[in-house]
Order: sequence, then structure tokens, then C-alpha cells
Amino acid sequence: MSTLTDAFEARFSTQRVLEWTQPDNPSATTKDATRLGYAGTDAEARFKVEVGVAFDATDARHLQACIPGVRAFLLLYLDQDAGKKALDQWITDHLKPLSKVTGRDRLAPRTDSLLVPTIEGATGTVRPAFDHSTMSDVLLDNPADGQGSSDGFPDD
Repeated sequence: MSTLTDAFEARFSTQRVLEWTQPDNPSATTKDATRLGYAGTDAEARFKVEVGVAFDATDARHLQACIPGVRAFLLLYLDQDAGKKALDQWITDHLKPLSKVTGRDRLAPRTDSLLVPTIEGATGTVRPAFDHSTMSDVLLDNPADGQGSSDGFPDD
């Protein structure tokens, strides 16, 4: 299938597509290609928003998730209340689950901290970045004999 609307038409009877695209004209003999095109475009746009990736007509998962969306938009053009319910159901049933496995629009973890890890394999002793020369006068060992207890805490 080359487009979403082609895939949509291939899955439903000609009569059904005619009824959905020409709901106000019961004597119509041809589908409303413009309305169907708008529904396909709207479904692809909503797919991008909810899933986080562009619709790809060659991916069966995208087709399976998006075809009900075309129907939901056609229903929305006819009846706002029923169409809104159909859209909400489509998003809940089809797009949300797909977004968990295909969405690539997620925020990358990042920080504004000034602390950075030392590069592994650096020459010499591997030390954290905050162990800088400005900390050289800080004594990290226990006090010398006679200047406190051996456990590093002051004598009582």
C-alpha cells in the first residue's frame, strides 16, 4: 500500500467507504476522496503527536494502529460527540500501546551538574573530578598519634 488512505480503502468495502465519506448524500455513487484524504492526513498527524515517530505505510504496526484513526476522523467530521469518543478510544487502544515500543521522541536524561566522572583508563590514579588541587590541603587520614582517637572522631 502506498498511502494510509489506500490501505484504509483496501480493508473496507467500497459501499462502506462510500457511506463514511459521503454520509450526507445517500444517493452518492462515488467516495469523497477529499474528505478521505483529510481524514488520512489528520490521522497521520495525530499518530506523530501520540507515538512520537512519523507514520510509515510500510510498517504493519503503523498501519494497524492508524487505520482505525481514519475511521475516527471520518466520524468526527460527521458527528462531533461520537467522533470525539471514537478518537479517544483510538488513542487509548491503538496509539498509546504503540508509543511505548516505537516512540523515539522521549527526553534524553541530562543534568546541569558540574560534577563529571573521570574517564576510565586515564593515566595515574582514577579520581573523581571533584578531587581537584583546590582540595589538596584537606586531610582525609586519621589524626596523627596523640592528636585524637584512632577512629577519626574527637576524644570524649
